[in-house]
Amino acid sequence: MNDLKRFIVAIVALALIVGLLGVEPAAALGRDVRLQILKSVVQLGPVAEVTNKGKTELRAMGWGSGTIISADGLILTNYHVVDVSDFDAPSNVKVLEGMVAVYITTKSDKPPTLSYIAEVVAASPELDLAVVRITRKISGETVSASKLKLPYVKLGDSDELETGDSIYIFGYPGIGGETLTFTSGVVSGFTSEKGVGNRAWIKTDAAISGGNSGGTGVNDDGLLIGVPTQVGRGGVGGESEYVDCRVLADTNGNGKLDKGDACVPVGGFINALRPAKLAQPLITQAQKGKTTPTTPVSPGKTTQEGVQIYGVIKDVDSGKPIPNALFIVLQPGVTYDAWENDDQVYSMAKADTKGKFTLPDLLERGQTYTLVVGLKGYVPIHEDDVLVEKDADAEIELTITLQKQR
Repeated sequence: MNDLKRFIVAIVALALIVGLLGVEPAAALGRDVRLQILKSVVQLGPVAEVTNKGKTELRAMGWGSGTIISADGLILTNYHVVDVSDFDAPSNVKVLEGMVAVYITTKSDKPPTLSYIAEVVAASPELDLAVVRITRKISGETVSASKLKLPYVKLGDSDELETGDSIYIFGYPGIGGETLTFTSGVVSGFTSEKGVGNRAWIKTDAAISGGNSGGTGVNDDGLLIGVPTQVGRGGVGGESEYVDCRVLADTNGNGKLDKGDACVPVGGFINALRPAKLAQPLITQAQKGKTTPTTPVSPGKTTQEGVQIYGVIKDVDSGKPIPNALFIVLQPGVTYDAWENDDQVYSMAKADTKGKFTLPDLLERGQTYTLVVGLKGYVPIHEDDVLVEKDADAEIELTITLQKQR
């Protein structure tokens, strides 16, 4: 085996050891997978400047949940979790719009730790979804996205969900405790919505408390397939039609119970999730850094800034999917023969249990790349100088076949 083939094998080994490619798919949501997902769930909340006796301090609080979806600090959540336009704050408190406090999960039996400040980079009020990016530490120090290397949850295909499939919910409750919660149930059905489609909502019997809004819904493979969202009766009805939702706690920290506090479901549960697929246009724009916090993204629209690559990797002889196969894109100008270290890798994705993969980074139009596909036990294939046409479709689906080594 030559050095490059050994390198491909080494990448696979590294991914399994340190989770380089996110949470590993599994046949069922076992303990190890749950523990990995825990590290990717965060608490989010507003950031404010508080002035007392002539001194101004930066303060934060947590009131919703989110999921880290990339190692460089992208977080998916609900729009209402990051929207502070209706925040009822005292006169000495200035809530910073577009800024979000990020509390990192360290252990399941401890409250999350206030660690970072993030900025809203893509949002859709219509879908109640948003993507934020970590930009600095809570101390104010700017962070390098490439050096964050945070644990994260890979996106799954919410279109593959069927009624009766298992679903697992992670998040931070709005009342009744400060630590992470985990509940499970099944997909109870789907609710349509005009302009969105037949799968506007995923209904579930899993118990979900108020602060779980924006949190993490995964399937048996540990892949993100939905975002718990504050709606009533599985997406049916208006904003006020919750199962039973009341203001019970001072969630905005102003010392009183009022309309500025988040209502907390009692006698029932928020029982719907937005499918992860609806968030893909937001994620795509956030990856390119082109979206402003106030720019809504319409359902079903895809950015034209770059090209999204996804597809399936199969065995050439049997036609069966090849789980864990790697799809690798080298940095522009780096050929297969010149590839020697991981710094020369532009992006890569690992196939799931069904052989499907989605490249986490967009390919730039008008640029040429080297593509490499491989897995231990299979003959690697590659193609140098693949040009991404300037008029290429925003999404390109590939079917790739590998042959077992003889």
